Amino acid sequence: MALVAAVTVGLNGGLSARAQSATTLVVISATDMPLKQGDVIPADQPLHLTDGQAISLIGPSGRIVERSGPFSGLPMSDAEESDDAVLDSLHLLIRKRVADTGDMGVTRSFRIEPQDPWLVDVSSSGTRCVREGEPVELWRADTSEDLTVSLSTGDGPWKTCTTWSAGEARLTAPPSVLTGEGAPLIVSVPGGQAELNLQTLPSSLSTDVARLAWMVHVGCDGQAARLARRLP
Repeated sequence: MALVAAVTVGLNGGLSARAQSATTLVVISATDMPLKQGDVIPADQPLHLTDGQAISLIGPSGRIVERSGPFSGLPMSDAEESDDAVLDSLHLLIRKRVADTGDMGVTRSFRIEPQDPWLVDVSSSGTRCVREGEPVELWRADTSEDLTVSLSTGDGPWKTCTTWSAGEARLTAPPSVLTGEGAPLIVSVPGGQAELNLQTLPSSLSTDVARLAWMVHVGCDGQAARLARRLP
């Protein structure tokens, strides 16, 4: 929060008690600003952007807004954040994307899938979301035999091998799988491999709806569909 106060939100000497308890918005991306993905800013404090600056934000309701300079005003209005149609829109978008890409494949191919949205399915390549600060758990459908698994990043020498025991659908990956930020994780087993683009879900996202919106935004559609099924 200190970083934000020093940069663009015009807090003039620090956060008031009201601002500290106010709704916070999570940064998806920021251009020409010393803010990074996952940083938070208060929703009730003015945001000042100069020409060339831009920011994308997500609120607790899952609403995503984009602001670009020159801009001066609240980063997200009450009307934008309280839109009751956000969740319905996310559900529709997920269903359309899954239908277009076949990522889930359940109806057409009856492919077995994990029920836990945070398990990283290694049966195919693609984008997967993992939670900040949480272990990365890999998942496979066929548990009939021991597998020798090779894990590596696509842009460096890091590589490790481990055994995925028969009967185990889950395998906890070593923490070092996230050391290559922005690099794919290559999961190789006898007979094939999957190239996974791991996107870290910021812990600053405070609601499942906001997490769902983030997952849709970065392309974790299969996991988003599983998380959506858990929502009321």
